[in-house]
Amino acid sequence: MMRVQPRANGGGKRQPEHPASPSPPSPTTAMTGAQSAPEVFKQAAPAAAQTREDGTMHPTQNSQGMGRWMGLGGICRRMAVLCLLTAASAQAAVLHVDAASTAPAPDGASWATAYPDIQSAVDAAAAAAPGDEVWVRAGVYRGTTDPVLTLRVGVAVYGGFDGTESSRDQRYWAGRPTVLDGEGLRRCVRGANTAVLDGFTVTRGRADYGGGMHNRSCSPTVANCLFLRNWATVDGGAVDNYDGSPVFENCLFVENTAEREGGGLIPFT
Repeated sequence: MMRVQPRANGGGKRQPEHPASPSPPSPTTAMTGAQSAPEVFKQAAPAAAQTREDGTMHPTQNSQGMGRWMGLGGICRRMAVLCLLTAASAQAAVLHVDAASTAPAPDGASWATAYPDIQSAVDAAAAAAPGDEVWVRAGVYRGTTDPVLTLRVGVAVYGGFDGTESSRDQRYWAGRPTVLDGEGLRRCVRGANTAVLDGFTVTRGRADYGGGMHNRSCSPTVANCLFLRNWATVDGGAVDNYDGSPVFENCLFVENTAEREGGGLIPFT
């Protein structure tokens, strides 16, 4: 298990900087080509699974050298993180999401009446009762809001479904990529206390802090996720943590960029 502890930063003050920056990931091309998010996840998943079994890292090699593993901290372009978390799962109501849903009155109660967007399901689950789950069918999820997805307290969001499952353990997150795409225009995820994000590719997020995910004064759990090609003009290309202790389990950080510090992940107080 890896729990990210915040670190001091000159009394907690953060001074935004906006130096001359390279172009962020292209909204029209970054998801295509030899190393799209689904392909990278499929290549990386076996190595991550092996690492979980024997406690070692076995990089997955490919023509672009994406098997290169680097430690957390500092500016980096390719990195990977593995940690283990054991968490009990309580009985919970389930809401369903399918980007292809055409239900005339979606309520998330079944795959047939699934919400077409994740945020609607997360908000509904939060309003119903803490501890409810959101199951998301594989596909690419974008949004016009910034961020694409705002997690809610106590709501667990799981990706990797094919739209037929009746049990969470039937999903296959490594083989059915569920993508949160910031399109190079907006942050992908904002965290929330005791929330769970599990089984997603978080890609092409863009923000001053935490292009892929920003956790401010909260401690979510993030598991089985790939953070790919996210970008920050200041700190935390993939993830920025401020005054919180999020937990990451079995996550990969690949080709994320920050202009100042923490291309992959950075903690602050």
